[in-house]
Amino acid sequence: APRTLWESLDKPRLIPQPHAVDATRMPGQDRYRSVRGRYRPCCGGRCLLARPRSGDDASGASVTMILIPTGAFFYLLPRKQSSLFPALLALLCLALSLASLVAAMVTEPGILPAAPPDEPREETKQARRKITHVVIRGHRIKLQERRAKYTRHTDSVVERFDHHCPWVGNAVGLRNYYYFVSFVFWTTALSLVVGLKSGLRLYTLSKSRHYLDRVEPWQVVGLASLTAYCVVICLLVGGLFAYHFTLISRNITTNEDLQATYPSRKSNPHDRGCVANWKACLFGKTPPSYVLQLDREELLGDVELARRGEVEDEFHDAKDVVR
Repeated sequence: APRTLWESLDKPRLIPQPHAVDATRMPGQDRYRSVRGRYRPCCGGRCLLARPRSGDDASGASVTMILIPTGAFFYLLPRKQSSLFPALLALLCLALSLASLVAAMVTEPGILPAAPPDEPREETKQARRKITHVVIRGHRIKLQERRAKYTRHTDSVVERFDHHCPWVGNAVGLRNYYYFVSFVFWTTALSLVVGLKSGLRLYTLSKSRHYLDRVEPWQVVGLASLTAYCVVICLLVGGLFAYHFTLISRNITTNEDLQATYPSRKSNPHDRGCVANWKACLFGKTPPSYVLQLDREELLGDVELARRGEVEDEFHDAKDVVR
């Protein structure tokens, strides 16, 4: 070791150099940071929540229309051992229905950044800018190549756009279509369980000679109303599930079906057969969010710039000491 101050100053010093940022150890790397149209980061950036226009979000009504009839069903069930299985089955359907609803609502549907028009023009109510391309990794790509569409409800471009569903308060696209179909299926199953059990209970009471002595009149009215309500819900929501069953079997979206994008099944390049289509829908992995990748790259870029600034400060401090 050098013995004098001059010898220590003459010794070569190692100047700290900028180093690559380890993305796997970055705190908050899997958090949304940017606003995308009407989507806002929520829960500390863990999800991207849509804030649709007024009248385009009825998710609260969905929860109410599920919870109140189901609660009435549990209240009207007789406290007998024979009611245990229907109650457990209804509880399972209720939990899966609400879980699917929340998942479809908070899952980012597959937002892609829209490309600016080739010839910018002033946007007015008479002449709006038509979005025809998206930008992915610096390349302009047509919407048709990604089966994407711009939706005014959330002011964003969604990959493999199916439709905007007010009942989940979100656009349905590539990343949350499975949760939407799951929500429709379990809601149909719940209405079947509640409606059948309520109808059977009402039928059993009507066959009894002294049923008015066993139950209150308001209970009969409640069971009849619950049965009728479940029949309507089963027809509407069950019909919607049947429609999406055919769409999944052909690997086509609601938007493509309504626009008649593929007039015949042979003209659809995405159709791989009914079994393969259902296998991809049920067991396919949810693709990563592209806008989350953009936010992560932006975060890493900010951190890299900050570290470079720290290195430059250390370099200047070391240089002053040498002088």
